[in-house]
Amino acid sequence: DVQDSTIAVVAYFWKGDTMKYVGTHTVQTVDNGDTLSSDTTFSEEFMVVVRDSTAKGYKMEFIPISSEFKVDPTDDVANMMMPVLQDYFKDLKVVFTTDEYGTLKGIDNWKEVRDRMKGGIKIVLDSLYSPTDGLDKFMPRNQLEGLLTLMYSTEAGVLKACDELTTLFLLHGNVFDIGRTTVDDTDKDSSFTMLYVGYEPLDEYGTELDYNIFGTTVTRYTAEEAGDMLGGVFNVLLKDTIAGGLNKIMKDSLDFGMTVTQLEDYHLFFNGWPKLMRTQRVVKFGPRTKITTDEIDWKYRSWRQYAVKRDEYQTTSF
Repeated sequence: DVQDSTIAVVAYFWKGDTMKYVGTHTVQTVDNGDTLSSDTTFSEEFMVVVRDSTAKGYKMEFIPISSEFKVDPTDDVANMMMPVLQDYFKDLKVVFTTDEYGTLKGIDNWKEVRDRMKGGIKIVLDSLYSPTDGLDKFMPRNQLEGLLTLMYSTEAGVLKACDELTTLFLLHGNVFDIGRTTVDDTDKDSSFTMLYVGYEPLDEYGTELDYNIFGTTVTRYTAEEAGDMLGGVFNVLLKDTIAGGLNKIMKDSLDFGMTVTQLEDYHLFFNGWPKLMRTQRVVKFGPRTKITTDEIDWKYRSWRQYAVKRDEYQTTSF
């Protein structure tokens, strides 16, 4: 009986295979250990269907089903903007391809997706700038709109913006050592990553040889490094004179560093279909901590005409 020493994340899909998922995005702010607010929460339900399967890879389709935004009731801009965005993107399907391992390769209808994103950017900026007098003097709209449009002007940019797909197929084509591993692939001495890889116990909804990959990365920045990072954001978005003044104030007043902890928890079925893909980013900046959690969990699966639906679904968290 030879024990496995590695796990390969490989897609063994069939034409017609279907997975239904629920994705959630939440942001929380904590000050000195007390939760100040639970900011915008976004949830969506969608399907991923294999349209064709060949020896060279798969043609697949992302199909949105429903979405819901929950925002602070006092945030007038968000409450005006979110329903419009929901309606604008509700029927946008994405046809994409992978190689034989399941690694994302491209989007067939990326130009259609790009054009829809351009319209979405305009909706967001209209909602942001219309009710705010004088905002354009500090943060020029044409500069911001040009930057955002440029980000999604190519197929690579559109693919990167499709968070659901990049998350679900993030690991495909990679091989991981089973057990605990320290990863040292960064130039920054204050950053380190620990990986834990292994098979999962069989449960009511699982199958034999399902597996889990968990990683934690901690990166520490000095006060000077944190100030430089924030200053870069000011320089891109604000007028030069304002950005320069804010940079000076920031560097003069900043007396604490920043710690960024990235938690990654990935569960996959034995055939490479993602079960649960979850990340949490914890940014500790002085006494305040911001926690951003993204999670995609399966709700229904149909493989080669064999279907299983969970009796209950509940989003979990770290």
